[in-house]
Amino acid sequence: MKGIMCGGIGLLLLSGLASEASAQANVVETRQYYAAEPATGYIYRSDVGRATQALLKGDIASAKPLLDRAIAYCDAQRLQPGRRALSFSSRREYEQYMDGPGRGQPTEWLDIACAGAYQQTGFMLAGARRMQEALTYLDVAIEVGPYDPSAHVERGFVLNGLGRSREALASYNTALDLAKRHPESAYIKPMALRGIGYSLIELGDLTGAREMYQQSLLLEPDNQTALNELDYIQQQLTQSAQPSAETTSIIGPGPTSAPL
Repeated sequence: MKGIMCGGIGLLLLSGLASEASAQANVVETRQYYAAEPATGYIYRSDVGRATQALLKGDIASAKPLLDRAIAYCDAQRLQPGRRALSFSSRREYEQYMDGPGRGQPTEWLDIACAGAYQQTGFMLAGARRMQEALTYLDVAIEVGPYDPSAHVERGFVLNGLGRSREALASYNTALDLAKRHPESAYIKPMALRGIGYSLIELGDLTGAREMYQQSLLLEPDNQTALNELDYIQQQLTQSAQPSAETTSIIGPGPTSAPL
């Protein structure tokens, strides 16, 4: 049924909208996080991981100091003059960046923990309904992790929550594009497709939304969120195809006399 937006599991749980299917998706994302190649700041990966688990339990008091500590380190790295400091999941991503947009610019390869710290802080703030602050941290996560799609998915979630569904759609599409171009991020595809589907429902494109949810089921066949949304879409399409009693009476056989 409509109403379960697609975002990260920490944010979903804090907003009371989590489902078992979303939890399963997050297990995949968490494994991907720990499978990333270590880089500068790797020591903080454990802090961010523990903070994520605390957020899953709704324990903000335990999560916040862990995230604050990681962010203090990551801020110090990325704000050093004369060089960039960005998070990548693999050497392949880092080298691709340095051969492209980073060519000729000194760039420190930060551990994926840095992008994760900003992202999880965004989750925490969104769960507290501090949506604009959440967007600020998610935007930093996107800047720090240029090839990481996760923050784009969460940004889409927040934007939908703010009623900015067209912007949300763009965020989900960016996440999907990154997942297609980077094998390290393939895990995000079904979540991005569900987010696109939800955004299209909000924008009134039920046919397009149905296609996105169907595509997501090719990757996660038993995802209950997608199945529920497809049921909702079918109900809406069926209702819209049935003429109302008022419409039927108006159409009728036509007028019996000329208008006065």
